[in-house]
Amino acid sequence: MTRLIVAAAVLVLGAAIVGTTWGVERDRYVAANEAIFEELPVFPGARVRSMTSSGHHRSELPWSPVLRYWSLYFVTLPADARPNEVAAFYERELRPEWTLVEKVTEPPYAAGPLLDFRRGEARVGINLESWRGHLLEVSVDHDAG
Repeated sequence: MTRLIVAAAVLVLGAAIVGTTWGVERDRYVAANEAIFEELPVFPGARVRSMTSSGHHRSELPWSPVLRYWSLYFVTLPADARPNEVAAFYERELRPEWTLVEKVTEPPYAAGPLLDFRRGEARVGINLESWRGHLLEVSVDHDAG
């Protein structure tokens, strides 16, 4: 019985170690996302509040490799910015280089406009659901496939 417990512990520890190193390289992936974000237009008067990146794993298993990282930027909007005005700005400024592939504007599906743009393998999401709090969320994945 002790051997079985030790073998299971070694297997779990080995899987945890492999899970931390297997998959895409985080720093390089996130840097590519940041480069795309830096190319994007900035709504007049807006400023970046913070950014975070989260890994997307192949499965929910703890040792599953990371396939990609989403970088999420929280942008403070001017107090007088209206959601449709901000959405129209991004639609106008990102075209023709970026293609608008999805737009959700009607409740109950969205509390504010949601825009999904593609350019090759890259994806940029514009989320205005928190516009009442003067917050815009911009998600970036340079290799969304």
